[in-house]
Amino acid sequence: MSICNTIELLSILRDALSDRLKEFREKVGWTQHDLAAACGMSTEAIRGYEQKRRWPDPEELEKMANALSIRAIDLLMLPQDYRPAHPKEALHVLAEFVEKNLPKA
Repeated sequence: MSICNTIELLSILRDALSDRLKEFREKVGWTQHDLAAACGMSTEAIRGYEQKRRWPDPEELEKMANALSIRAIDLLMLPQDYRPAHPKEALHVLAEFVEKNLPKA
């Protein structure tokens, strides 16, 4: 997969994280401060993830998911309208990313 396609996929993942984090946080009626407190993180960190300025490390991703009672992968779900030109390549990059960045079960 080309570097451009990899960067595009990572950008889409960052956008998905931002959207899904806000969606799940609002679903439970929490503010960014509430989620930060539940995770033992700063409000600035949560704001950075939602504003697409920061990327969480695997431990932070797991903390947010646990606080929201969801799986970490739920925060990274790609939008349904994302249709890569070569799905097998996109899946390969996604699997590589998950392998490197998410803790093993």
